[in-house]
Amino acid sequence: MEETLEGARLHTAEHLFARALQDQKLDIHVRKADTYNVDNIGKAYIKEIIPFENIKTAEITVNQNISVGLEIKEKNFANISEAVKENPKLRFNADRLDGKQTIRVISIGDYDFSACKHMHVNNTNEIVAFSVTRVSYLGGETEVEFLAGENAIRFMINTKNALLDVAMKNHFIAEKVNEYIDNRD
Repeated sequence: MEETLEGARLHTAEHLFARALQDQKLDIHVRKADTYNVDNIGKAYIKEIIPFENIKTAEITVNQNISVGLEIKEKNFANISEAVKENPKLRFNADRLDGKQTIRVISIGDYDFSACKHMHVNNTNEIVAFSVTRVSYLGGETEVEFLAGENAIRFMINTKNALLDVAMKNHFIAEKVNEYIDNRD
């Protein structure tokens, strides 16, 4: 799959999302991230069950880091030991390293450091926005789908408008949707 700007937005956002989950003291292992695809929907497959509250908190943190405008840099290291020595918070998947290759580290400000070979944006503000669109749990894993950029903004606006439409038709305040649903039973 060709790496595109939209894919770079998604992929950089996935780095921010993984770090935001880890900052909540969650021991997560991203099994796979799919951010360069034709439908421009990012997917992260995490080997553990991540409570939805933690996912919501991570989404807020990602958007805060987007708005700050963190600079993104890359640096190559001769091996993983050298990379970890300079970047103690380095995230990497040991299964993907053969021990002989140069390690490319992507740094997102002082917030995240990750061994990665994919294309990234130059600054987090180029991501524009991040929105989790679906969370599912299957076989002890968590799958999270997300959007970035204008697609994320469109999703958030469309979802908000759908909620307001339902609220107006059913005569309740949108912010109290959970209370409304709980009282319908």
